[in-house]
Amino acid sequence: MNRFSPLMLLALSLFAVPTVAAVDLQRDVTLTDPAGGTLVIATSGTLEIGGSETETVARFTDFQPDADGRRVNGEMVRNRYGDGDAVITTYDGLIESETTDAAGNAVINTLLIENLTVRRAGEGPEFSGQVSWNGETLDAAELPPRARYVLRRALRFFKYA
Repeated sequence: MNRFSPLMLLALSLFAVPTVAAVDLQRDVTLTDPAGGTLVIATSGTLEIGGSETETVARFTDFQPDADGRRVNGEMVRNRYGDGDAVITTYDGLIESETTDAAGNAVINTLLIENLTVRRAGEGPEFSGQVSWNGETLDAAELPPRARYVLRRALRFFKYA
């Protein structure tokens, strides 16, 4: 007579299976606008029980994110590291946004981000690094709340990563 029920064997087998220490992540997303512009986002990294480490590269090629005719070109890189205590995200890159004014002249806005680090732990995010908008460089730690909001909106495309 067998003393082990199928449920008991299943429960015992769960403990006998070796655990996976880490999972490799590879994800590619391509967004194409109606005019043929593209945003290609490639993410790779490692996910573990104790934390994660990923790199995401976003490349814009004449991408038109909205109907106003604005075109975006450039590249932005996001590195993210997380453990039980904090999540640290670092951004680097250059994005140019081109529109036309009322007279039909090209207007180019440039966003340059150098080692912008956002550390989230405990009481709230801490910023460091530099952000340049059309040549005006600001220390990320001293950005006023409105500028932080605008920066978050500018980097919102990473939600597709």
